[in-house]
Amino acid sequence: MLPPLALARFLRAAAAAPWAAVLSPLCNAEPALAPARPDRVPADADPVALDRGCWLYGTRSTWPTAHWSRSCALWRRPALAWLLANPRAEAATLPDGVPGAVHDGTY
Repeated sequence: MLPPLALARFLRAAAAAPWAAVLSPLCNAEPALAPARPDRVPADADPVALDRGCWLYGTRSTWPTAHWSRSCALWRRPALAWLLANPRAEAATLPDGVPGAVHDGTY
């Protein structure tokens, strides 16, 4: 379940970053996309509070990354073709030629 207004913010970020074939929010499931070091975020932390913190302290920007979130990501058609051809990709890392991004205003 997404925190309130997270989907709207995420879709606005996607519209503002048409270059990103895969767009992920910040998340703790993928260490490269975590908003803080894992030892700083309790496992039972409230996702709504984390989302609010990312919105308040983030720059509300979209940054290039080779990583993607397995729990929540927007895939555009070219990147989706790669994912469907590699359904058991070992790491949540995109190949060269598939530009990824993370939005720091959504958790």
